[in-house]
Amino acid sequence: MSEIDSQADGVAEFPPGRDPAAGDRAEAELTVQSEERTEGASQSYLAGLGVVLLLIVAAWASSLEISRPEAPKERDAITANERRFEELKKSLPPHGVVGYLSDLDPSTAYGIQQLYLTEYSLAPLQVASSSDQAIVVGNFSDVSVAPAMAARNGLRIARDFGNGAMLLVRGGE
Repeated sequence: MSEIDSQADGVAEFPPGRDPAAGDRAEAELTVQSEERTEGASQSYLAGLGVVLLLIVAAWASSLEISRPEAPKERDAITANERRFEELKKSLPPHGVVGYLSDLDPSTAYGIQQLYLTEYSLAPLQVASSSDQAIVVGNFSDVSVAPAMAARNGLRIARDFGNGAMLLVRGGE
């Protein structure tokens, strides 16, 4: 005869010494444990699903970044010119007036633009549009003409900062 032999009239028969309420408690504990396992499994599933979705979004965002063409390093002429004259500016006095010499024609829009960009980049220092000062900023599109232009104006190249930016000074060696 098993623990529960028959269910006559809806009443279960239990062996002697067995508390029928203990069976109900055991069954309730098993149900709670089963629900906890199911709840834990669903939480693990949701956490895993969240990680997978996060990885998919990260991969998609990375593909957008990779497929986008690289932005130019200098977005505008002002920033490019400021960087070009950055080291030269450190060699100049913080205030006062310096001259300007360039191989660009000052009567053209581009020549005027380059003078204005140089003035902006070297502010608060004032840049005169002539080479009559003791210290002169050279702005050359063709650096090969710089020594001859400097000499014609009584100047010498004190330092070449590269990319056409030069520090010129009045006088001899």
